[in-house]
Order: sequence, then C-alpha cells, then structure tokens
Amino acid sequence: MKLFAAVLTTILVAITFQKSIATVRIVNNNANSPAQYTNLQTAIDVSAVGDTVYIQGSPNPYGNITINKKMVLIGAGYATNMSSNIGSISLDTNINAVPAQIVSGMRIVGCHIDGLSFASAANGLIHNVVIERNYIGSMNIGGNGWVIRNNTINQGTIYLNAYSNFVISNNVFAPGRINGTGSSTGIIIANNIFLGDLSGVCLYNLNNGTIINNIFWYCTSGFISSVAGAVFNNNIVYGTTTTLPPPSNTGINNQNQVNPFFLAVPSSTTAAAVPNYNFGFISNSTAINAGTDGTNIGVTGGAYPMQFFNGLAPIPLVTEFNINNPIVYPNQLLNVNFKAKKIN
Repeated sequence: MKLFAAVLTTILVAITFQKSIATVRIVNNNANSPAQYTNLQTAIDVSAVGDTVYIQGSPNPYGNITINKKMVLIGAGYATNMSSNIGSISLDTNINAVPAQIVSGMRIVGCHIDGLSFASAANGLIHNVVIERNYIGSMNIGGNGWVIRNNTINQGTIYLNAYSNFVISNNVFAPGRINGTGSSTGIIIANNIFLGDLSGVCLYNLNNGTIINNIFWYCTSGFISSVAGAVFNNNIVYGTTTTLPPPSNTGINNQNQVNPFFLAVPSSTTAAAVPNYNFGFISNSTAINAGTDGTNIGVTGGAYPMQFFNGLAPIPLVTEFNINNPIVYPNQLLNVNFKAKKIN
C-alpha cells in the first residue's frame, strides 16, 4: 500500500503540473503513506521561488510554518477523511536573505489553517496573494492585491490594515468579520455568506468599499459598524432588524428582512458543519439570478461560484486506480490504469 500511495501521488502531481517548469515537492507525515518529505517546513525551506508543495492528507497536523518565498501550497482539502492541517502560517519577505526572496504572488489552496499573518511590515509588504478553498481562522494582511475566495472563515477576522485592492468573494463566514482601518481602498466584498457575526460585527471600519451580492444571515443588530461612503447593492439581510444600506452609505436593490430560503442552512450554525450545508436555494427564492451580474446572490453566484465547501483543490482527482502487474521484476515497468476527473 505504501508503494501504491506514492505512485498515486506522483501521477496526480504529474497530471496537474505537467506544463510547469517549477519543482513539485510532496509532503506526508503519515507513517503509512511515505512521501519525499515528512516535515512541511523542511519542504518549504528547500523549495525555490515558484515551486509547489503538495501537502497530502494526514491524521497528524503539520504544525506552524513560515514562508519567505513565492510558492504554491496545495492541500488535500479540509473536509475529507484525511485533511491537510496546518497550524499558523507566517509570511516573511526575508529581505535580508541572499539572494533576496520573493513572496508576493503566492497561493495557498485546500488546507485547514489555524491562522495567517505577516511577520513584520518592516520586512517589506507581501502583495497579490491568493487564499482559496481553505478552512481558516483570522488573517492579518500586510500587502495589496489579495484575493480571498471560496474559504470557510472559522470564527476569524480578516484584518485589511491600511492596504488596498482586495477581492473577498464567495466565502462563508461562520461567523467572521472583515476589519479595515478606514484608509483601506479598492475593497470588493462580493457573494459571501455571513452566518452570524463575530462579537456583533461583520463589517468594521471599511470606507468607500463595494459590498454586493452578500447574504447576512441571523446577524446581530448593528452588524455593520464605522462604515461610510460604501456602496451596498443587491444584498440580502435576514434574521436581524438592521437594514441596508446603513447611514452614510448608498445602495440599491437590497432585500431587507427577506428569507433567501437556503436548501439546507439552519439558523444556528457552526463552522465545522459548513461542508454539510447546502447553499443553493428553493425554486422560488428571491436570491436566484438577483445579483448585480445576473447570477445568484450568495456563494453560488458571482465570479467564483461554489455549491459545497470541502476544500478540494481545482486539480484532477484520481477516481480509479488499477495496477496490472503487482509483481515487478528488475528492469520491468509498473503497468497501471487510472481515471481522473477535474474538480471545479
């Protein structure tokens, strides 16, 4: 079985990155499924700028890590039998390194992460990061141009600080909050679902942002605080007395105190249960095709539509794997047949 797991992983990674010239490294700390590396930090340290680290699912957490170069981390999902569990992630530009490392432009996909932060603004900013399909706590951002999409935010806060140009789209906050400083600019908050709020607030200190196609579900009255000059269009609010747009903001086509009629989302929610919820709608829901772009309001519409949140990365998934010659003699090839499908 150890050989089978190693071969399967190699095939999967080869399919995914056959057009890439960067190196792909495989990490697994499960003793029953050995890989190139058992320690995630070691795999990151030996990687070069632009490399990819594939983190296999394991019953064992991978611990806290520091990333000081541009790279891609791809996990096995967070709602599978074997998830890719990471502690906290610290992003550090490490500008004193020789040669200097490049962190901006990195991507993290399909992991269970306690939280993410940047080491220090004095070490340089970290721009254009994609955080996608993760189960993650709080994020403390130190740079511009971040895209945060298709994640489950587990009782966490996204701290934008005084930076700009963020796309926060198609996430489930269960519950969660987005914090600015009042000086953040270019903020797009679209097609998210806020399942309640964090300490009474969903959006705080965000000025001049674009807040469209979101669903605020059973939030506390006054869940939007210190927000001015923002545009609130085509959002749905249910389970609270607060209406949109709030004072000092503008907006149209918001549905206040309107039940979106999810297929399977209870009024009392937990982040752990999010993968089992169904964020689609019954046939007569007013959320269907009611977004600013003509698609659904909520996570099933917009630019990055998602129906189910399981963290599976958008790479081929092997569904069938057969070894035709289980006994391999010296100089003989291992003959295998496999089928795979693309994960949307």
